[in-house]
Amino acid sequence: MLSCRSVAMLGALLSLVSIATRAAAGESAASVLTVQDCSYGDVYQFAPAGCRATLQNTGAKPLVLTIVPVQPGTTAQPDKMTLQPHAKADVDLHVLTDNIAGTITWTYRIEGAGAEPVFAHANGFIASVLDDPRPAISFDSVDLSKPPGTKSLAFASSPYSNLRITKILSAAEFLHASIGKDDKELVVGLSPDAPWGTIEEFVKVAVDTPVQKEVWVEVTGEVQGEIGPQKNPFWLGGIPWGQRGQQKVPLIDQNGRDFKIASVTSKDLAATYDSAPCEPAAAGCRDLLIRIADSQPAGLFKVQLDVAFADRKNHLHLGVWGILGERPQPGKESETPSGPKPLPVTPASTEPPPPLKVQPDPPGEGPLLKWTIANQKSVHGYQVFRGDSANGPFAVMKPELIEILDNGSGPVAYRWRDATAVKGNTYWYYIAVVYKSGDRRALSGPQKTVAK
Repeated sequence: MLSCRSVAMLGALLSLVSIATRAAAGESAASVLTVQDCSYGDVYQFAPAGCRATLQNTGAKPLVLTIVPVQPGTTAQPDKMTLQPHAKADVDLHVLTDNIAGTITWTYRIEGAGAEPVFAHANGFIASVLDDPRPAISFDSVDLSKPPGTKSLAFASSPYSNLRITKILSAAEFLHASIGKDDKELVVGLSPDAPWGTIEEFVKVAVDTPVQKEVWVEVTGEVQGEIGPQKNPFWLGGIPWGQRGQQKVPLIDQNGRDFKIASVTSKDLAATYDSAPCEPAAAGCRDLLIRIADSQPAGLFKVQLDVAFADRKNHLHLGVWGILGERPQPGKESETPSGPKPLPVTPASTEPPPPLKVQPDPPGEGPLLKWTIANQKSVHGYQVFRGDSANGPFAVMKPELIEILDNGSGPVAYRWRDATAVKGNTYWYYIAVVYKSGDRRALSGPQKTVAK
């Protein structure tokens, strides 16, 4: 089961590439198994989505294949197959759209075609009804000895200006969530027994648009508590293989009182926990002892522990980060990771950008809208909005995005005509840019036009 944090971060995942290697028969894996990737198109958050990739065995022997999703939350059907020589087969790739936005490529590893796997990809764009597809409320630093007050967030949707929140679907017990002004606002308060440390939760609400029925709002904050480490999250540094069972985090009671740790839980770290007096001993200080299991994958980890105390009502949300070393290979010395290696620097291109590409004027009558974009590297498409006054309300002219015209890194001049305008009527228009991140922003303020 994915955590909310894991789902929210998936929009940042990198696409993997196919690796060609020599197979036992002297053929490369890429030549034995070919993959036709697929597109799941433009979909809205929380909608079911997927597409069909095609595999072909170009070799002379049957291939026994296993299709494994690289990113959690996705599936492949079938996930196992035997592909006869020179035969083709389709695989349905089901992707995740929950609380994800932007241009997303999902990757599926195909094993059984040679010494190294081959990869299939499902490409597409996940849109949100909200102009900001990642709504968030931040409490910053909170002292629970004082009333924390409430925070609110108003939902803004250009295509669905009448969007309403109809129901609070779920929220953590220590978050008091309610529907605010005009049913367009989410109001959140903190309970006095909120956990100390870092808050990273989602309030899930139902909305009444025809294309998207749910929105998740991230709630973050840093609660000042009686017990905690000197820094939260706590950085453990590089951990060689042989030191996995020797990690400790000193926890300190700000008032110097003794305390007992009742339990520690985490969904994302395979470990066992214990506690002991700090060394050297100090009033109100205990070491949280962490023994990381061999099953925890090597590499960077960032997890949140829930620490419960035997004599305190509040829990502690403790962030723990570190880098786990690989299991040493026979005959090789174990290496202690020293941190991420710097990425290579790609030299800037010295070639001039392409000249301006101008879209032809659409035929017919009606107001002709023009806009020019200097660089579309981060743009997924455009939308045109029209209103009867400068203050709106504005309605999107069509739900489908206006696709970008490819001009490499060069500028593009767009032309779009409103064939539905009534002659003599006055309208106000503005153009919105929908970025590959899923964000929607107006290019400029509304422009007045009289239809002729």
